[in-house]
Amino acid sequence: MTHPALARIRERSWWPLGIGVLALVVSLWHLGVPSYWYDEMATVSAANRPLPDMDRLLSHVDAVHGAYYVVMHFWFDATRDWGAFGLSQEAARLPSALAVAASAGVMVVLGTKLIGTRFGVVAGLITMTIPRVLWAANEARGYSFSILFAVLTMLALLVAIERGRAWWLLYAAAMVLSGAWFLLSITLLGAHAVVVLTRRGRRRSWPFAVAAGITLAVLAPFAVFVHGQAAQISWIPPFSGGTIGDYLHFEFVQGAPGYAVAAALIVAAGIGLTLWRQPAPWKQTGPWRQQSGARAVIVLALAWLAVPAILVLVYSWLATPTYVPRYLAFTAPALALLIAVGVEKLVELHRSALLLIPVLVVLVAPTYLAQRTAYGHIGGSDFSAAAAFVRSHARPGDCVAFESQISWSPASDRMILLAAPNDFRGLADIGPAVAADRAGTLWDTDRPQQDYGPWARACATVWVITDGDRGRRTVIRPAGGVHWIFDPFRFTDSGLYRVLAASGLRVDSATRFNHSQVVRLTRPS
Repeated sequence: MTHPALARIRERSWWPLGIGVLALVVSLWHLGVPSYWYDEMATVSAANRPLPDMDRLLSHVDAVHGAYYVVMHFWFDATRDWGAFGLSQEAARLPSALAVAASAGVMVVLGTKLIGTRFGVVAGLITMTIPRVLWAANEARGYSFSILFAVLTMLALLVAIERGRAWWLLYAAAMVLSGAWFLLSITLLGAHAVVVLTRRGRRRSWPFAVAAGITLAVLAPFAVFVHGQAAQISWIPPFSGGTIGDYLHFEFVQGAPGYAVAAALIVAAGIGLTLWRQPAPWKQTGPWRQQSGARAVIVLALAWLAVPAILVLVYSWLATPTYVPRYLAFTAPALALLIAVGVEKLVELHRSALLLIPVLVVLVAPTYLAQRTAYGHIGGSDFSAAAAFVRSHARPGDCVAFESQISWSPASDRMILLAAPNDFRGLADIGPAVAADRAGTLWDTDRPQQDYGPWARACATVWVITDGDRGRRTVIRPAGGVHWIFDPFRFTDSGLYRVLAASGLRVDSATRFNHSQVVRLTRPS
């Protein structure tokens, strides 16, 4: 016969594990299908180089992502040793999928601690319906880990409030790790301060103040160093009224208007029913920890959701433009808690309200499916599709060239070679003027186009990855970021084509993708 205590432990561990496994299944579906986009290629470029070269890079740029790059460096080394993944898109994104799965599981633990098992399970399930979380699971960047660290630090905070003493040191360590992983996560200290004040009052908040002070002191040198690289985000638009619109539109529910409406109604119902059934907080007396779990969760979640956003937006307004929707992905679990409160309160009225969870799943399904298509990542990038086409059709000894002047790209198409080197194995490449790893930059420096002339004379076939032909100018602004400007372009009018044609090469075929094309040039018989 099983001891009751062991049975309770088993029950409590089953739900986080089960929800985590379910979240992993959702995260793994079509993990490697969407093409890399710029930021993901930056991950591969930075992580797939020796540590001394990475140190040289981080001393100039992207130090804010340094911890993630180091982890990915060892991950890529491990996957190469296993021989199963290499530098594939699946390998690059698998850590993110695992981090999101862990986040969903820990959300069950957090929700259970806040209200109860059912609430924890609902919170874990809803976490995996939020479009921003689904996006992070399929993104070869560190945002999924920032989500996980945000959930863990909130859990550590609640444990420290209950148990005190050494647990505050554990909380401080968790916050240092979170801030070192992604510096903007330090804004969670503001949200945590609200939680502590509402649960303990000002007189009993000094342990948190000490832990927060330790966190800030440890991270201060890193923050100063990262701030010295602020020029790398000079592309972020200045703060304006549109920035607020970007937050509302892109932060959590981009591409899922039905989900946004349903989530807003459920959150409003949860807050309304909580306040209707109990006096407003300012009319109550006694410690907050003795009050309703639902209202305490609402306060916690609103602080988690709003305080980091307010701090980042105000900083973007008064100091340096910093806000990009994906940077605040670590606040998405707070939205899951608010939705879970709404579901919980509606279930108290009628158990059929649990059907709201599959309703949310149905409403987010089109967005989830769109994210997992070949061009489903930011801006409809197609770099990997072009590289895969070359891998499938080129023969060993063929030559490959990359367009260096593209209106909508911050770097030349040569970046594809750094992100997917295996796709160009066996092909002759002119090489960079300065290699990225030696220069301490993310991307190679291109050679002048006139250098392609002498090089091309030795090539019988040249595959060129270049911009797609288009007759008119279009502009898009994907995911609330910088504008992408697609100027009119025709490859046969480009400088690269003129140089290659002068060497005797002629266009044999051109294959168009979403934005790019692969042109095959051969010598007439």
